Amino acid sequence: MAIGVAYLTKLITSFKSFKLGLLAYNQGPSAIKEYLHGNQQLSIDYYNKVLRRYYILKKHVDKR
Repeated sequence: MAIGVAYLTKLITSFKSFKLGLLAYNQGPSAIKEYLHGNQQLSIDYYNKVLRRYYILKKHVDKR
């Protein structure tokens, strides 16, 4: 898990964006680079799924 977190952190830093870093983690850095050059569309389903789960977990933690 620590390796995955380190890799995700690297991607977020590299793309200077949480959203793009998370999408790169899911779809690969090359897909994001192609998107940034206007050559590819991105699916944001994974990003939305992660955010939904984050807010569900946050809601439970905030209740404590």
